[in-house]
Order: sequence, then C-alpha cells, then structure tokens
Amino acid sequence: MNKKITELVLILILSILPVSYADGIEIQNFYTHRWESGDLHNDSTYITIGTDKVTNVKCAIYDGNDKPIRVSVDPVSPPLSEIIILSSQGMIESVKCWDVGTSLY
Repeated sequence: MNKKITELVLILILSILPVSYADGIEIQNFYTHRWESGDLHNDSTYITIGTDKVTNVKCAIYDGNDKPIRVSVDPVSPPLSEIIILSSQGMIESVKCWDVGTSLY
C-alpha cells in the first residue's frame, strides 16, 4: 500500500513541475472530428499545444500524401492551449506547428 501511495505522490509532483520545451512549443495531442449537415461535411482538427511562453504558432494539417491542407496562425499561452483548424478535407494524417513569435510581421 505504501508503494502505491509513494508512486501517486511522485506522479502528482512530476505533473505540477514546470515543463521545459526545446523550442518553446510542443504538440501534445491532435484529433479530427467530422460533422455533417445535409450533403455537406466539415472537419475540425483540434491541436493541443504545450508551451512555456505567450507566443503565436503557425500550424499546418497534412493529408496522407504529406500535402498541406490548411495553415493557421494562432496565439498560445502556458501551460496548454487548444487550436482548432476547420477544413472540408478528411483523413488528416499529421500536424506540424512552429513558433512564429509575438509579432506576425
């Protein structure tokens, strides 16, 4: 029993420690949701970004042929932010994001 309590305390401590990111941002997770309205369908890709600073990120969603479908620039802030990219293309295979700084120009 004491071992389990020690493990839980360690997990709790590690989960509240500050996270350091090599380039300031890290993609934590992404998933795509499709919803239909009549003959039309729309896709939403939800990207969870971990960051240690307030900045802007540019994210691109790619299909199975590694072709970019849509690009979005959005602000993020610590510790986690969610970005939503809308499209009418299915089969999102990958996501790439990079820091573009606080100024977009």
